[in-house]
Amino acid sequence: MFSIVAMLCACGSKDKFEIEGTLAGGETQSLRFIYYGDGAVKVIPGAARDGKFRVEGVSAEPAIVDILANDGRVIGRVFAANGDRITCNLNRTAPWEIEVEGTDENVRWSGFIRDNAGAYSKADTAAVNSAIASYIKSHPDDVVSTLLLVTGYDCHEDPTSATHLLEAINPEVRPMSLAGPLVTMLSGVSSRPDSIGAFRYYYNADTLRLFDRRKAQVSLISFTAAADGAGRADSILRMLRSSRKDFSKGKLQILDLGLSTDSFTWRRSTRPDSAVWQQGWLPGSVATKGLENAAVGRLPWFVVSDSSGLILYRGSSASAARSAIDNILR
Repeated sequence: MFSIVAMLCACGSKDKFEIEGTLAGGETQSLRFIYYGDGAVKVIPGAARDGKFRVEGVSAEPAIVDILANDGRVIGRVFAANGDRITCNLNRTAPWEIEVEGTDENVRWSGFIRDNAGAYSKADTAAVNSAIASYIKSHPDDVVSTLLLVTGYDCHEDPTSATHLLEAINPEVRPMSLAGPLVTMLSGVSSRPDSIGAFRYYYNADTLRLFDRRKAQVSLISFTAAADGAGRADSILRMLRSSRKDFSKGKLQILDLGLSTDSFTWRRSTRPDSAVWQQGWLPGSVATKGLENAAVGRLPWFVVSDSSGLILYRGSSASAARSAIDNILR
């Protein structure tokens, strides 16, 4: 466990938050910290040197911060807002061993994950869902219930139960800044579904291209974080490659957008992809006209639409995005 000193230093600067911690085994590697704060997805590049790391971020409202290893996998999450100083111990190969201190919410959240390490380590979706459901029912006034639901509960397994659990949480501890993407996903079947409009993205350092949904029967837009010198998650690339192979460009257009602070990081990140689909980058956020209804709150994020712009799927599951494509084109 952490020292008393770490607890006494839990309060940081009022205009930023700080995250510092260690990687098991004293590893040295690049990291990325991704969160939705103050109306935009933000990506902070970082690095662990001899197993130690420290970064700063800004968010007036409490935000979920995903911590990604250099292979694109989430190895930990913390809950932070301006004024917080969070300390954490992470294990890249066993993320369920996470320890976080600095706020009571982080202590409870990481404690739940450790307490249910057996289910997490086996990727036992049913067991994880059951444990989260039990916590929510017992703690409807705890923001940790919201954190668990939006990050750990597999809503695709049982969207009806997910909706009931969301409604069981006190609205005061499930603000839209946290639950918005989940609310959007669960209410995806509506009388007037949202649509994607035309928008511009960067194709290289200073060239803009126009995304036109009318070019194909179905469009897939992938939002990922540009890795600092490392490739992206293999599961995402496999889905993009197989989708491009299975459908002609007239049936399916693919736009793979990386969020990055600069075009150099994006180019270096996508170089290993050998992509045969469109790639581009957005400068650190998705606050772009035409993308409002994409409702990007986490990365990776996928949007599937038809030629009219009607959104058929939006969410964080690559396999669910592919299923939406198959339902139309198969």
